[in-house]
Amino acid sequence: MVCEMVREMVCEMVREMVCEMVREMVCEMVREMVREMVCEMVCEMVREMVREMVREMVREMVREMVREMVCEMVRKMVREMVCEMVCKMVREMVCEMVREMVCEMVREMVCEMVCEMVCEMVREMVCEMVCEMVCEMVREMVREMVCEMVCEMVREMVREMVREMVCEMVCEMVKVEMVREDGA
Repeated sequence: MVCEMVREMVCEMVREMVCEMVREMVCEMVREMVREMVCEMVCEMVREMVREMVREMVREMVREMVREMVCEMVRKMVREMVCEMVCKMVREMVCEMVREMVCEMVREMVCEMVCEMVCEMVREMVCEMVCEMVCEMVREMVREMVCEMVCEMVREMVREMVREMVCEMVCEMVKVEMVREDGA
């Protein structure tokens, strides 16, 4: 878009300059022809008039030359100003585009980094939570298993003790009964 605008501006400037140059050349040629004709027609008859006319023509030529020099200087200055303005605009646009591109890239990189960090944190938290849950479940299961084993051992010990006590009591009763029968 910028290239198209610059191209149009330069083309317009070149067209104007060419038209001005052609107009000046034609005018100068016509003036020269008229001067020559007038000089030839009235040279012999009115030398004094010719001198005055020549003097006027010289003044006109000097004025025209000065005008052309000033116009050329102005055109150069305008071209330089336009070039500087266009260059400045292009630099600003390029800087703005680069700034936007860099900002977008940085935003994307930061978003990606934050996403990765959050995902990593969530993974670590989930792993830690799962580990804690599994450890708690294992501890609970071990506790239940130990309780069952201890209860079973205690029941077995109690049974054994009761069996021994019953055996001793029966033995004692049998001895007492035998002593009683022997005494009778």
